[in-house]
Amino acid sequence: SGAAIKVNNIQIEKIDDVVSLVNHCDKLISVDTAVVHIAAAFDKPIVVLIKRFTDNLNKFAPLSSNCQLVITQHNFENITSQEVIEAYQNL
Repeated sequence: SGAAIKVNNIQIEKIDDVVSLVNHCDKLISVDTAVVHIAAAFDKPIVVLIKRFTDNLNKFAPLSSNCQLVITQHNFENITSQEVIEAYQNL
């Protein structure tokens, strides 16, 4: 298997480790990945940085009413820290 990743001295080796870690989060800020959807399943407050690459954004956005989307038309570098802070404050 591949090398394990450590986050705050927590060893991440399999998806169960990620699920456990997300379950212990109070809030999450992340790009749109499986981690976001796991957090949505736990109804965690989420800020999602997402590229608008499709007209079906609602189809792929996390299924959560406790979620703020920060959408960019191009690259994540175009998202400002102020946009992320405002989204976090709106959770």
